[in-house]
Amino acid sequence: MAYAGQVMLVLLFVIGLILLCAWLFRKLSGQYQGVQGQLKVVGSVAVGSRERVVIVAAGDTWLVLGVANGSVNKLHEMPPQATPEVTTGDFKSRLQQAFRQQTGNRKDSHS
Repeated sequence: MAYAGQVMLVLLFVIGLILLCAWLFRKLSGQYQGVQGQLKVVGSVAVGSRERVVIVAAGDTWLVLGVANGSVNKLHEMPPQATPEVTTGDFKSRLQQAFRQQTGNRKDSHS
């Protein structure tokens, strides 16, 4: 019986040590997030199965980065641009609008 008590005590100690390490890690990792507020992903597009082109706002500069499996390359550097407003709405209304525009273009081209 005493052996089971010792095993439980050691088990509780190990679990407490793991929780303490997790708490310390969370507290210490918060100190290094200062750069994260200065960087913002403006846009991203996939150009392959594992490749992307990403635009990152870093201060008063936009960086166009090529991101592949295991590497990041700077493709271009430019001043900030005006970001286009994203139209919000449900898929059905956007599809209907696109369909109307498409059928309107067909009528104009045949006339």
